[in-house]
Amino acid sequence: MKHLAPATVTASPAPIARSEAPPRSTVRSRRPLPIELATALAAALTLCSTAAPAFAAHAGHDAQQEEMRHLSQVYWATHTPHGGSTTNSGTAVATFQVVNTAFQYNGGNTADILVGETVGWQWGSGFHTTTNGDPSDPNAGALWDAGMDPVDTYFEYTFNAAGTYPFFCRIHGSFMTGVVNVATATAVPPGTGEAGKIGFVSAPAPNPTRGRVAFRFGLAKAGKVQLRVLDTQGRLVALPIDDGFAAGTYSAVWDGRTRAAQPAKAGVYYLVLSVPGARQTRTIALQR
Repeated sequence: MKHLAPATVTASPAPIARSEAPPRSTVRSRRPLPIELATALAAALTLCSTAAPAFAAHAGHDAQQEEMRHLSQVYWATHTPHGGSTTNSGTAVATFQVVNTAFQYNGGNTADILVGETVGWQWGSGFHTTTNGDPSDPNAGALWDAGMDPVDTYFEYTFNAAGTYPFFCRIHGSFMTGVVNVATATAVPPGTGEAGKIGFVSAPAPNPTRGRVAFRFGLAKAGKVQLRVLDTQGRLVALPIDDGFAAGTYSAVWDGRTRAAQPAKAGVYYLVLSVPGARQTRTIALQR
């Protein structure tokens, strides 16, 4: 019987102990920052400190806008817009810009028009209304009451009776108001040097104009008055006046539109006025 040699057992070498890295020091270096980095950091800190008021103001503006939006929603939840039209007909002779807390037109908040003419309101910023009357009037909004906000951006109203028409914003009350003065195209007191004149008693103005031109004319006796607007080829463009009048002095306008109610093209036009005993012509320049 063969004897086998005993198996040789080889022991695995013990694992080599790894040296532990020394703990990271929690003490910060006291070496000074490079001059470039220090300068940049100082500039950034200065920018943050000076920008803080601006950020605060911006946040305040957002809060104010949100408050106006909320007040607008609360009001329209129980009221219905009415009067006038939200479609721009293109016939407005005066348009108020609705911005911040103001109704702005020609550097103020007042428009002077004639009976039958249209006024527009164009939204610019914020949440507002255009409402006839004043904040203390219990009948405010009887003629018109419409929103002026990012959704309702335009409104117009045609004034068919002479008078003074104040209006305001429901959201801002007496802080945001305006006025439309509507004059009738009937006899008006003649101005200095106008008494007794016939035909044009004041020059058409403004001239040049961007659309609307106003003037006065006089009659010594009752009769038919006709105002024709002709182009440089002698073609009839518009007939603003064609009616009978009593003796007196009157205000009149041409709104810069053709007989088809379209804006007349830029150019030179002739206003031919015929009254009993006189026929006169004035030249105007229309700009677009």
